[in-house]
Amino acid sequence: METRSTNCGENATFTKIRLTELGLEPRTTVLFQDPAMQLRTFVTFQKVWQDASCATVFYSCPTFVPRLERRDGIVTYAAELPSGLWSPERFLSLIMGEILRLRDDQNGYGPRGRGFIPHVEISSDIGAAYQHVCELLKNHGNAKDRVLA
Repeated sequence: METRSTNCGENATFTKIRLTELGLEPRTTVLFQDPAMQLRTFVTFQKVWQDASCATVFYSCPTFVPRLERRDGIVTYAAELPSGLWSPERFLSLIMGEILRLRDDQNGYGPRGRGFIPHVEISSDIGAAYQHVCELLKNHGNAKDRVLA
């Protein structure tokens, strides 16, 4: 287990170093990560391992998919989800920030930005949904008072 990293890139790098120290060359790797960071983790591992001595195939699938719903005028998690999740406000912050990190521009983590990840295609549907939620959030005071319609 890699326990020293403080960010996604370090996690991929330190994991590769640790496995090399152990003399292991995995051909298949399953990645478990916070669902909001799953895509970025996947592409970060692919980038860090692209020059590895063995070809590693990475698999990443969520153990659950967070879903918000409005109950009694309050935005909360769907009832069937596990307990102990981030607050709905923190979840919105995470997913909205993740889109910014995935972008391949001067502000993102892609090649034309910080260079931490390879280019990730963000579909027009996701881009439109992101813009829609940005507008909703901009028009609703403090996060604790937000009710999305």
